[in-house]
Amino acid sequence: MELMPAGIIAKKQLLALEERFIYLKVGEYVIMPDHIHAILVLSNTSDNHTSPAALHEIVCVFKSLTSRICRQNYGIEKLFQRSFMEHIIRDKEDYEIRKRYIYENPVRWYYRHTFQL
Repeated sequence: MELMPAGIIAKKQLLALEERFIYLKVGEYVIMPDHIHAILVLSNTSDNHTSPAALHEIVCVFKSLTSRICRQNYGIEKLFQRSFMEHIIRDKEDYEIRKRYIYENPVRWYYRHTFQL
């Protein structure tokens, strides 16, 4: 799937989260024309004085920076919805299900939007 300008900005900001949050690793992800799926891996920090930001804070930073750049560069006013879906991956089987869903999502989206009745 070829990314449009807003998608390119979203990808750059998603991957930059690893630099902003040292305890965050961006795993599998896909940026779709109308949504994003990503596995975000949070680890414990070695510094007991700071705790990792809550997932909602990480997502807020991502949405804020991506929206600001898209608004400045392309005049896009509304990019994201307020909420987001989250799921805690508990084991390897759950991880494999989520990973497969992410990899297969572009094909499902294409068929759903190409062959709509």
